Amino acid sequence: MRVAVVTGAASGIGAGVAAHLASLGHRLGLLDRDREGVQRVADELRRSGTDAVAVHADVGDEAAATEALE
Repeated sequence: MRVAVVTGAASGIGAGVAAHLASLGHRLGLLDRDREGVQRVADELRRSGTDAVAVHADVGDEAAATEALE
């Protein structure tokens, strides 16, 4: 099984990429500054059977991005 990390996953292109990767069977780490939005997307994907984890993080902040991926 493949694992993918998607940034900006709370909406728009990021959420679309996450949904596409989920349809291909990937396990997902979803990152976004929008805590509620990224959690909502992860919950939706989990309901459809995808292993998804939501992480609140601002990947524009190098320290925060590093912490999110540890």
